[in-house]
Amino acid sequence: MREESATELASQSLASTTSSEPAALTSPAAGSQLTGSSATFAWTTGTNVTAYRLYLGTKGSGTKNVFNSGAITAASVTVTDLPMTGATIYAELSSEINGSWKSSHYTFTAAVSTPTLSVSVSNLAFGNVAVNSASTQSVTLSSIGNAAVTVSSATVSGAGFSVSGATLPLTLNPGQTASLTVQFDPTAAGAASGTLTLASNSSSGASSVIGLAGTGVPVLSAITCSNASMTGAGSDACSVALNAAAASAFAVNLASNNSSVVVSASVTVASGATNGKYPPAEPGALGLPAPQRGRLVHRECCIRVLYSSWHPFCRGALLQLLQDLRREQPECLSRG
Repeated sequence: MREESATELASQSLASTTSSEPAALTSPAAGSQLTGSSATFAWTTGTNVTAYRLYLGTKGSGTKNVFNSGAITAASVTVTDLPMTGATIYAELSSEINGSWKSSHYTFTAAVSTPTLSVSVSNLAFGNVAVNSASTQSVTLSSIGNAAVTVSSATVSGAGFSVSGATLPLTLNPGQTASLTVQFDPTAAGAASGTLTLASNSSSGASSVIGLAGTGVPVLSAITCSNASMTGAGSDACSVALNAAAASAFAVNLASNNSSVVVSASVTVASGATNGKYPPAEPGALGLPAPQRGRLVHRECCIRVLYSSWHPFCRGALLQLLQDLRREQPECLSRG
């Protein structure tokens, strides 16, 4: 009976030994370079394994100065704060089988720290912007490396350009983004150019330069005439004023919302000037006092009506002119 029991126990022990298999690391691939400061290590469950233990170190096989999981039952673990020096990392994966630990050894290469800054644009074109009227555009900064990138400064050059939107220095962890606002607020007419320079520790270069361009355009600020108001037919000398000196000959288009008032189609403001004058509709009245101007206009229109010239100025105020002529210069009408 004793021999039978001993044989049976030996057979059971042999069966237990042959059916046990330790876990094997499946990810990351053995011998590969890690991609960042964190990685998930995963392994097979093995056979008859009751616990696992993962050591990571940089001082040789079996060292654990980087990571020690202790005894765990999960078949994976995520490790953070891995070195980013390109050094060799030694891994030891142990499996507990029937109270004993069986170990397998692997090596990896640590990632190399690569902070990388990506900028959404290389140029910003603001186009035409009214003088003393601000226009803004956004620039997106992204951290696309495997380590945090730090933007230490943002410097703007060029008249009318400025930047805001972030407190510098600014640190972006991998995957993070931030926005800057670039403003163009011209104080003078004409083309302007500049740059936005970002200084950082990016592996792609210590500085990123964005080109800036825009054109300040003067705008009409006032229209003034010699007379504040007029009654009846007449003409007046007027001028247009811009809010900034024209960088080159600048045309101001004019239009009237009253069919009885005729204005010049456009007035050209000379380069370097802030105002331009346009003549009255009737040249004969230029520079004359208001009473004389009215008489000359009436006389001119009288002649033009008689000869069917139909000058636009007369056409627009014909009814008023006929009434004035009947009252003040009936001899014009009596000519037939």
